[in-house]
Amino acid sequence: MDDDEQKHSMTYQEREQLKQFARKGQNLEQTLIMISHWMSCGHDVTFSGYAANWAAANSRDDVGAIRQQWPLTGPRMIADDRTEWGSAVRTD
Repeated sequence: MDDDEQKHSMTYQEREQLKQFARKGQNLEQTLIMISHWMSCGHDVTFSGYAANWAAANSRDDVGAIRQQWPLTGPRMIADDRTEWGSAVRTD
């Protein structure tokens, strides 16, 4: 791992929640894509926080179960149809 790379990890509760979600068999392809984006995120952000923001920013209909599992509870940090953390933050 490069010194510049951000190391991401899930809490025990997040891992259990993800395993429980995966057992339902819904949105697995999109969940894996979301996890890969989180893993490459250059910011220190929790899995749950990234999942909620990613799902809220994703306009696809097939991420509804992800939105239900990880609802957005704070301000949006990812802009519509983007994956970069901070892309929804206004600077004006």
